Amino acid sequence: MAEFRFLGYLAEIYGKKNVEISLGNPRRLRDILGVEFPEDRSIILINQRVGNFDSVIRNGDRVVIMPMISGG
Repeated sequence: MAEFRFLGYLAEIYGKKNVEISLGNPRRLRDILGVEFPEDRSIILINQRVGNFDSVIRNGDRVVIMPMISGG
């Protein structure tokens, strides 16, 4: 199973904050999610490393998708 965590308003887009998904074969993140996220305003971490929506996800991976944050 791969673990997914959605932070901020991205949890509202997906409909959940946390979900575990069993993957038969490794798949691209965008194909797993089935929901469109604002790619230019999202940060993706896969096993604590920077990823993107085309990164391949496998069982055992931990994925965090969070909105970009800026301050001033």
